[in-house]
Amino acid sequence: MKLNKHGVNARLALVAASAFIGFSAPAAQAAVALSAYNVAPNTVSISGISSGGYMAVQMQVAYSSKFQGAAIFAGGPYYCAQGNMFNATGYCMSGSGIPLSSLYSYTDSNASSGKIDPTSNLANHKVYMFSGTNDTAVKQPVMNALKSFYQHYNVSNIIYNNTSVAQHAWISDYGPNSCNSSSTPYINKCSDSPDPQKVFLQQIYGSLNAKNTGTLGGSYIQFDQTAFVASGKSMDTTGWAYVPTNCKNGQACKLHVVLHGCQQGQDTIQQKLVQKSGVNEWADTNNIVVLYPQAVKSSFSPLNPQGCWDWWGYNGSDYALKSGTQMKAIMAMINKITSGSSGTTTTTASGTTSTTTASTTTTTAAATCYTSSNYSHVSAGRAHQSLGITFANGSNQNMGLYNIFVTTTLKKTGTNYYVIGTCP
Repeated sequence: MKLNKHGVNARLALVAASAFIGFSAPAAQAAVALSAYNVAPNTVSISGISSGGYMAVQMQVAYSSKFQGAAIFAGGPYYCAQGNMFNATGYCMSGSGIPLSSLYSYTDSNASSGKIDPTSNLANHKVYMFSGTNDTAVKQPVMNALKSFYQHYNVSNIIYNNTSVAQHAWISDYGPNSCNSSSTPYINKCSDSPDPQKVFLQQIYGSLNAKNTGTLGGSYIQFDQTAFVASGKSMDTTGWAYVPTNCKNGQACKLHVVLHGCQQGQDTIQQKLVQKSGVNEWADTNNIVVLYPQAVKSSFSPLNPQGCWDWWGYNGSDYALKSGTQMKAIMAMINKITSGSSGTTTTTASGTTSTTTASTTTTTAAATCYTSSNYSHVSAGRAHQSLGITFANGSNQNMGLYNIFVTTTLKKTGTNYYVIGTCP
């Protein structure tokens, strides 16, 4: 069968063209358990490109009570494919004939039955949309339909960049490709749309501190995804997170999720999106943990040869509901990260953040310290080990060799969150 210019079977054009990314990552390390951080559950936002854009919309709509905003690059309306790959590669790419009334009916029906969250939550969301004028994969009428979908559910806080000459790509100031490039890793730099990450993060969270333009101070964490999803669901065994030092040390932080597109998972382009997304530089100075879940190619059961996120039903008919396999997995990762929260974080119009603790008392309990061998810390559940090295739970700080001879003092600063240190 004839291939298109991306080398993708014409029938799978969107499945393939609706995503990309990769790059050589930070130094390889053994995957560790995803940690909990002091991230308030009401500070979560999400973004994605192409299949990741469609998936971000699915997450935003199905779990609308969990997100405060989204940034969609070359995605489309919720349940656009209606469980059919031919729809996915047809009107969900061209924008011609998208049945919005049917999508509204499906959304309303599942919200009424509780299979997704109430659509009334969407009115409070802040949305950024990006569609390049030269995008030949997901054309602008698709994104126009997404805007109509949002407006149908009373989303009014929308920034829509539809004037850039960009091709189908994630747009970042750190992109290795020119704006109108249609080449791997599909991360383009556009002079007509500088720093879109600043635009959407500021829209969602308010005023930002200046980004880190030098060496990042946080840590790239490769974590075990198998704890969140069974094998055979076209999700990789590991994912990535970028954790600023302040967040690692227990300060109140926020969470942003980035979803790659087809041919952009680490199995294809390593960690290029993880490193070149343009989000980490802002996250580093604004206390934002960044989560990068990873889909993976699958040639049989499910059929997903381009490593796309499931936005047309290769894992089952409930793919766009809260019960969807990949939906549940990503939400479980979010819940894990936010499980270390010490309270609820709010952002004022000026961008100032404050944290209200869940407790009604005004007293603060003194931190608890534990001095034991690394072996005992692991046995007591304060730390974990990987390849003979011990790491503190929560902060993932390196404690040294896993044995009975190395002694470390750990300070508990949150639920299952420990840092190396001493108590006053």
